Amino acid sequence: MRLSSISSSVAGVLCALVGSFPSPACSATPVPPAGQVAQVDRAAASAGENSASAQPAPVSFLPDTDPSAGKRSKLWQADRLNQGYVLILPGSWGEEAVDNGIVSGLTDAGINAALEVYAWPLGDFPSGALWVPYNLRATSRNREQARAVVAKILRYQREYPGRPVHLIGYSGGGGIAVWALEELPAGTKVASAILLAPTLSFNYKLGAALTHTERGIQNFYSPYDVPILMTACSIIGTTDGRHRFPGGAVGFHPSWWASLAERKSHAAQVHQHPYSFTTMLMQGHPGGHYGWLRQSFVATHVAPLITPALEEQPPVEASPEPEAERGSFWSALSGRGKSHP
Repeated sequence: MRLSSISSSVAGVLCALVGSFPSPACSATPVPPAGQVAQVDRAAASAGENSASAQPAPVSFLPDTDPSAGKRSKLWQADRLNQGYVLILPGSWGEEAVDNGIVSGLTDAGINAALEVYAWPLGDFPSGALWVPYNLRATSRNREQARAVVAKILRYQREYPGRPVHLIGYSGGGGIAVWALEELPAGTKVASAILLAPTLSFNYKLGAALTHTERGIQNFYSPYDVPILMTACSIIGTTDGRHRFPGGAVGFHPSWWASLAERKSHAAQVHQHPYSFTTMLMQGHPGGHYGWLRQSFVATHVAPLITPALEEQPPVEASPEPEAERGSFWSALSGRGKSHP
């Protein structure tokens, strides 16, 4: 049996188990056409194997990937680099689900910016499942990947000054996104960071990361994500090495010993989006770990968070923060927290 057939069979089994996993085996929704994709594979490029007629040429700001690690960067809508840049970090399983869900949702919503997926984990779906514990807990390597994300952001900002940059981190990629924000030089900011089911501890200190965002951090979480986030992070551990519920399951909350200033900053800049049956189920998101990748969900709930910054050319220096309403920790567990647009 061919490897592709095995992969499809495994993906089909996973679809049956989790119901909402947006792989090609589960959904007929295609990724954007190849004509919109600049797929950068430096190993092939150095060998002269890339065909100009099959793919657009790689754009200059994309840093070299590591051929020995099988790294790839994929860029959609390269002709819109001068409008803005959305950098997408997949979960610990690999990049395929992100290609089919987040990218398709953003393009369907008409996001007028370049979209890059950076495959930071070891392994690709479905074999990447074997690397999940390592990708989740390899602190030293994950910090290196966060610095690679910083290099991408800085290089884009040098070549396209004043254009908005957005980070989207799904699952383990949410931890990489936050760590990348922490590594940015003083005074350097992105427009926002959007976290979908992040695997950092629920009381992880986000203060350092928040200083590098103009509009704060948007966090989508679900207390119904029991098999993946609640169970796995309690047993294997969170990205930051804690055995507790992550912010992608119960939301982010200040520690008991947080100062009043830290609590005020958290309330003003961490915008929580708890899972809602009434507003999210209709987009095919049943509340589990993979529903965040549904194309219609991304187009409806994630894309609008990016659009305002893209409409501002150049972006304003200081944006008014939306007034935040906070739910308690226990209301987060029961899904009764407040949602913010």
